[in-house]
Amino acid sequence: MEIPTQTSEQQEQLLSWKHEVEDVRQDVKSMRNRLEAISQHHSGNERMVKVERFQNQFIRQLEVADELFHDLKQANRRLNNALIEHTDRPVDDHDGLHERMDTFHKLYNELRNDFQQFEAHQ
Repeated sequence: MEIPTQTSEQQEQLLSWKHEVEDVRQDVKSMRNRLEAISQHHSGNERMVKVERFQNQFIRQLEVADELFHDLKQANRRLNNALIEHTDRPVDDHDGLHERMDTFHKLYNELRNDFQQFEAHQ
């Protein structure tokens, strides 16, 4: 009887991670909008270089979020016995997904903190 509990716990964890990824997506989109407002009101070479750097980081963060969200959905399907293969990103390795979520959070928090510091000096 331990397997259903483990599967249920994994499904709950996957659902929680999906919500976290979606929250990050929304926050990055909000930061991107605030960055647009900053770029319209401030000029200067150094400032625009930082704006472009953040634009690129936001784009990449959203790409990673999209890939991770997709993989979390696939992992949930796999738990429900749907055979889906990803040769480039294994989705049936719960520990691997956990590590990816940790890395995702770490990089997102660094990006958010950097942007907040940039935004505070405007």
